Amino acid sequence: MIYPEVPLHEILRDRARSLPGRVAIVYEGRNLTLAGLDAESNRLAHGLRALGLEPGDRLGLFMPNCPEFEIGFYAASKLGAVVCPLNPSYREREITYQLNDAGAAILFTHWKLWPVVESARPHLKDLRRIILVGEEAPPCAADVTLYRDALSNQSADPPSGHVDPNRLVALPYSSGTTGMPKGVMLTHRNLVCNHTQYVFAMQMSANDSYIVYMPLSHIYGVALMGAAIMS
Repeated sequence: MIYPEVPLHEILRDRARSLPGRVAIVYEGRNLTLAGLDAESNRLAHGLRALGLEPGDRLGLFMPNCPEFEIGFYAASKLGAVVCPLNPSYREREITYQLNDAGAAILFTHWKLWPVVESARPHLKDLRRIILVGEEAPPCAADVTLYRDALSNQSADPPSGHVDPNRLVALPYSSGTTGMPKGVMLTHRNLVCNHTQYVFAMQMSANDSYIVYMPLSHIYGVALMGAAIMS
């Protein structure tokens, strides 16, 4: 089996070039094409860079299953940042522990989860900025940037910079069955190889579609996300 020697987001870029109009995500009546997914994650990458996210920084991803989860994941990949996904069923104690343990600089979250984030905010020692998917920012939240504002006036072109496939791209946390949850260090190469194996074993093609039934915050959900784009 031949494994692509590229960072994770290069798989998306390649598919967006070869099949730009192919639908990548269907969500509540919204269709997002491969080209649209690539372009919007480029815009978010530029927005995250403008907010100070640098290579190696941790981006907390506390989201329900929605297109913005995938957009945020690939945006971080394009900057050489590290995605730290959190289970959307987590409560204050759990997100406080994980974000602090990972040293997350920015949190990307959804208005549905805002009450949990708000209760944890005073205890998040490294967090500099929150990006919120929603129509309006909560009152008295100077550290919150709305998702649409993070994208506003940003280029759809790829952000500059080389990302080594051996660089970390994701830091999901273990379930903590025998102790506190621990970050699992995954490189671009890890995920590209995993998605390649998944597509090969399942004999998936561009004619297939499937329901993502796992939380995207779980590594199985990440595999389903990546395999759909790769195939």
